[in-house]
Amino acid sequence: MKYLFFWLCSIAFLSSYSLKAQEASSKAMVHLSRADNFLKQRNYQGAILEYDNAIRLEPNNYQFWVMKAQVYMTNKDVRNSIKCFEKVIELKDDYARAYVSLHKLYMQEKNIDKAITALDEACQYESDQKLKATYRNEIIKILYKEEQFSKAGKHIQDLLALSPESPNALYYSAKYNNVMSNYEGAIKNIQDILTIIGTSDEPEKTAKFYYELGYAYHKKGDYKNADETLKKADYGVYKAKIFQLSPAYYYAVAFAYYKIYEMQTCEQVLEVALNMNKEFSVAHDLKLKIERQKSDQNSVLEALKSSANSEKDVEKKLKKFTDLVEILYSGGKYDEASKFTTEALKLASANPQILYLKGLIEHKLNRHQAAITIIEELSNRSGLNQDLKAQMNFTLGMIYDKMGNSDKLSQKAYEKANFGIYKYAAIEKLEKGK
Repeated sequence: MKYLFFWLCSIAFLSSYSLKAQEASSKAMVHLSRADNFLKQRNYQGAILEYDNAIRLEPNNYQFWVMKAQVYMTNKDVRNSIKCFEKVIELKDDYARAYVSLHKLYMQEKNIDKAITALDEACQYESDQKLKATYRNEIIKILYKEEQFSKAGKHIQDLLALSPESPNALYYSAKYNNVMSNYEGAIKNIQDILTIIGTSDEPEKTAKFYYELGYAYHKKGDYKNADETLKKADYGVYKAKIFQLSPAYYYAVAFAYYKIYEMQTCEQVLEVALNMNKEFSVAHDLKLKIERQKSDQNSVLEALKSSANSEKDVEKKLKKFTDLVEILYSGGKYDEASKFTTEALKLASANPQILYLKGLIEHKLNRHQAAITIIEELSNRSGLNQDLKAQMNFTLGMIYDKMGNSDKLSQKAYEKANFGIYKYAAIEKLEKGK
C-alpha cells in the first residue's frame, strides 16, 4: 500500500564521504568505508556489522543509526528499521526525515495511529514549507481513507495556513465541515474554490466541489439551491450519492421503518421527503396511514376483540388476532399485545408474522435476548423469501443498536438486510456506523 511518494527522496543513502568526514572520527570512518563496500556487493548483513562497529565508537552519532536503519529498509526488515529510527529520534528529536521514514514503516505495519503521529511530528520540525504541506495533505488523505475524517480538523487548518488558496485544501475543509455539520463553513469553502478556479465545463474536475456544496445546502434545508447545485455534480460516483439526497430515497428509507413498526423514525424521515417535494403523493399516502394509526383506536379495538373471540374460522380468527396485536403494539400497549400473540400462536405456532410481532414486543418489554432469539430463528428459517429475511435482519440491527454494545453484530445484520425495500435504510445505517 503506497501512501507516500516523497519518502524515496527523504531517506536516500548518505554515501557522500564529505558528510561522513564531518560527522565521524577517523576510526569510525574505517568502518563506514567497509560498510559502503559491503553495500556495493549487496552484502547487507556485513554492512550492518560495520555500522555497529562505528556505533560502538560513537554511540551518539545519529547519522550512523540512520545509515543502519536504511540498510534494514533496503533489506525489507521493517521491525529493525523502526528500532533504529526510534533511536535516531532519541538522539536528535528534531530530525524531520526520521519521522517521515517512521511514518512509512508504520504504514507497512498497518499501525495507522503511529504512522499519523510520526508524520505529524515531521511537520513540527520540517523547515521546507512545501514538504510540510505535502505531509499534512498525506495525513488528511489517510484519515479519509481510513474513515477517521472527523479527526482531520487540526491537519486541515494547518494545511490551509500553508496553502490558503489551494483548491485541494479548501475541498478537504468543505468535506470536514460537512462531516461536522458546519454547513455554512462548507458553503464558504466551496464558493472560495469556485472563485479561484472559475467556471468549467469539465464535470470530472468539478463534480466533487458541487456535490459538497449541494450537500451543505441540502442539510441546511435549502432544497431549492441544493437541487440546482447537485445537477452540476451529476457525474460518475456522485450520481448514487445525489440519489441519497432525493425525495424518493427518503421515502424508501421511511417505508422500511414503517414495515418494522418504527413509526417515530418513519415520520421523521418522511417529513424530509415531503419538505423536499410537497406534491409527493405516495409519501402523503404513507403519512395518512400513520395518522390513522395514531388516532383513537379504542372503539376499533373493542369491536375487533369481540369479533376475534367469536370467530369460528381459524384463518379469519388468526387474521383478527394479528390485526389486534398490530394496533396494540402501535399504541404502545405491549403487555396486552403480548397476550394476544400467545392466543394467535395457539392457532398457528409457526406463523412468521405473529412470531415477528412477538419478537418486537419482547424487545419493547426489555427482554432483548428473547427478542433476538425469536427474530434470529425467523431469519434463518428455510423457505423464507429474501424480503422477509431482509426485514428480520434489519430489525435485528435496530435491536442491537438500541442495546448499545453490539456494533459488530448490528453491522453484520445490516449487511444481510441490504435487499429490496430495506436496502437504502440498511446502507444508511452502515454508513452512519463507519
